[in-house]
Amino acid sequence: MVVEFREAVAFLRARDRLASAGSPGDPHLGAARAIREAGGGALAQRVRGVEVVSGIVSRVTMAACLGVSEEALPLRLAEAMEAAPPPFREGEARFEEAPGGSGSFSDLPVLTHFEGDGGPYLTGSVFFYADPERGPNASFHRMMVLDDRRASVRVVEGRGLHLALEASGGTRPVAVCLGTPIQVQAAASCPLAENKDELAVANVLSPTEVASVEGIRVPASSEIVLFGTLGNGTASEGPFVDVTGTPDIERKQPVFVLERMLRREGFLYHAILPGGPEHRFLMGFPREAAIRRAVAGVCGVRAVRLTPGGCGWLHAVLVIEKEKDGDPETAGLEAFRAHPSLKHCVVVDGDIDPDDPMQVEWAVATRFQADRDLTVLEDQPSSSLDPSARHLLGRRSTTAKTIVDATRKGGGPYDRVV
Repeated sequence: MVVEFREAVAFLRARDRLASAGSPGDPHLGAARAIREAGGGALAQRVRGVEVVSGIVSRVTMAACLGVSEEALPLRLAEAMEAAPPPFREGEARFEEAPGGSGSFSDLPVLTHFEGDGGPYLTGSVFFYADPERGPNASFHRMMVLDDRRASVRVVEGRGLHLALEASGGTRPVAVCLGTPIQVQAAASCPLAENKDELAVANVLSPTEVASVEGIRVPASSEIVLFGTLGNGTASEGPFVDVTGTPDIERKQPVFVLERMLRREGFLYHAILPGGPEHRFLMGFPREAAIRRAVAGVCGVRAVRLTPGGCGWLHAVLVIEKEKDGDPETAGLEAFRAHPSLKHCVVVDGDIDPDDPMQVEWAVATRFQADRDLTVLEDQPSSSLDPSARHLLGRRSTTAKTIVDATRKGGGPYDRVV
């Protein structure tokens, strides 16, 4: 079973699923352009003498790395979120002090992805910290480089890291890791309940060796570890192209100050293209697991997909085992409860492949009538990333939501013959 990030890279390379750029990439726009031109597939390129890899984390590679089928992957994650974790195995850290100790952001091939970005961004950065009230925590946060030692960090209000900063008076030591094991990236993307440790969930998914950096537990095989203090004042962060492919706004955000840099010999740099397939998968896939768990409480569920066209975030296809007419609407309502950013939900029968948009559209075309099978919910909580939603300063964004019942109904020839 693949565990370390570089093992996942080697796994793809051995199967000819990791393309190589023909020439060194320019960290200012050029390297990101090469990633986009690769169409979301895995790509390796040299940027400022460092191997930069992107498109590594996908449904296919995560299933292979965790030793399960793609179909079983959401169920595996849902089970791991609930399971009692095994003890951690303390491992020998693979990383060591960078020359000079403190290091600098200029030592890394940090990419500027789009014209109009606020600056160069670290996008594969997972923050680890020890919250005395809620326990250990791990979560993805983008970092906009301000200078050699400082970066502004997007910290979503009301969530784990923001609450930990508030509880500690506004500053907190953190360890930021890049190139973490695949199971760690899966767990760090999860919407876990309070007092749930993401690293422990990763350890359920696959045995994960840990090491300590300044008293903070991190994956021992991390490619890069940046230790420092978060909350040294605030600075502008953004604009940044988010998962919808549209720019997120500029905000004042906490500043991270780099104190120590540790890295592996021949370290890899993980660059997640903003708004690309890897970004959408890491954000959306854990929500599929949460939706599946919620829908399973009201009816049988075969599959859940947050669709690429819905940015891996706003649109879902639910494949259910319908027993009564009200099941599709009930399933859709549970999906909205489990993933409040969800906007449109299409419910289909088990003969429809949720990964095939032609089949999903066929089900809508042949099994759906708007005056009978459409549920519209007004003034609902929305994703702040949806540019068409209603956004009011200081209040949660709102939107209208729809459930499309594209399942078979009694009394009609709904089976597909060709």
